[in-house]
Amino acid sequence: MVYMQYDIFISYKRKSLPTANNLYYRLTTRGYSTFFDLEEMGRDNFNVQLLSYIENAKDVFVILEEGSLDACRQNNWEKDWFCREIAYALEKKKNIIPILIGGYQMPSSDYFPAKLKELSFKNAPEFNFSFFEAYLDKLMEKEYLLSKPNLQENATSVFKFYSNETCQVFKEGKLVCSLEGMSDAPYYLPVPRKGDYRFKAVNISTADEQQLKEHIDSDEEKEIEISWKPQKVNIIESEKCKGEDFELKLEYSKDDFKLLVQRGNTGTFDQSFVLPIEDTYPIEGRGIVVTGRIESGNVKVGEVLVLVGYGNNKSVQCQGIEMKGKMWDKAFVGDEVGLLLGGLKKEDIAVGQVVAQPYCLSESKTFNCDCFFFESNRGVDFDYEISRSQPLQFYIRTANVWGRLDFAKGVKRLKSGDYLPVKAILQESVPLNRGLVFAIRMEGTTIGVGIVTAVLLSCNAGEQR
Repeated sequence: MVYMQYDIFISYKRKSLPTANNLYYRLTTRGYSTFFDLEEMGRDNFNVQLLSYIENAKDVFVILEEGSLDACRQNNWEKDWFCREIAYALEKKKNIIPILIGGYQMPSSDYFPAKLKELSFKNAPEFNFSFFEAYLDKLMEKEYLLSKPNLQENATSVFKFYSNETCQVFKEGKLVCSLEGMSDAPYYLPVPRKGDYRFKAVNISTADEQQLKEHIDSDEEKEIEISWKPQKVNIIESEKCKGEDFELKLEYSKDDFKLLVQRGNTGTFDQSFVLPIEDTYPIEGRGIVVTGRIESGNVKVGEVLVLVGYGNNKSVQCQGIEMKGKMWDKAFVGDEVGLLLGGLKKEDIAVGQVVAQPYCLSESKTFNCDCFFFESNRGVDFDYEISRSQPLQFYIRTANVWGRLDFAKGVKRLKSGDYLPVKAILQESVPLNRGLVFAIRMEGTTIGVGIVTAVLLSCNAGEQR
């Protein structure tokens, strides 16, 4: 099969998607032929396509930030597609241009396996997100790029997406982008012609959907503001939040805590199968397709699983597995998959639930945890204190639920910089397990991170699961 050829290839990890998208938009509008996998990837031979695009490219941008190269520390780095893309580009002697974001520094050659060592010697021109156009101007002025723009190509129009809440945008069933709520940075979507375009927006927190129909003219930059109704928050009355007479102690040292948070919730092949649901698609007469990244274990077609979360637990059967546009008999930890679950309706399932092997997860509203609250000069732009009646948002896997924290005997308030054990009390029950990493937000800002140390049966009972 013959694939299209592009002069520029953008290689990035999922966490660097906003930068990759911005780079794609700016290169495309300057007339450069650029490959960006969300837009250009076909539905077959995923690995063959990627390597073909790299082989035919003249320039390869490699976007690096904290955590991007973690796979290089492991013996199985070749299973990481980002590392494989870089290795193949080095092997083919492509012109590699690293983009270092967030103050990231290129590791020394000792950090890399043999096939990637050359990356450490590649020149990385100084990058500042606020001066993106000036950065590209410098690349062209200093002739870092081998590619040449085609200034005679047809004009491109651009949609600029914003949202007041975190959501995903789809076009013809294909994910276009994920939008961070209240972000000042838009997602740029170049389109090749004027006309009418249809999009579907899905709220990550509530699973609400919006159908968007937008018209755009040639050479137009059109802003699309996706607005969601505010969620209702049950403010917990102070008199109902009196501290219980209990004692807690830290389960993890601060160093162990940091290591576990950095590792995240990725499990291993031999653990029970767990898939947090990121999105759902109903298929009339067949069931629901749920998408997400496998957190642990593996799954086979025909396997009986359980749907857990929000008090709506059901037994389901996996009737199909899709990855990269192809059907598979089995999928493993780390795979981004779509599972067809038979016998379900749209109202039976929601983002935030988990598909798992039976009996491997507990569902509860209450749990003990070790928590670290960020200091005001490290990711939080304001000083804060947390009382027992303070409503908080808990981001647990793909669930976003409201709740509060209760403190052990002798603790009156929490403040920035604290690292201590607490009890979390949620308004909805979610799947939990010991060692689960989660985030805490207040007033739209992430203020802390925690690790579950014990799942409790109820708010008042200290009994553990």
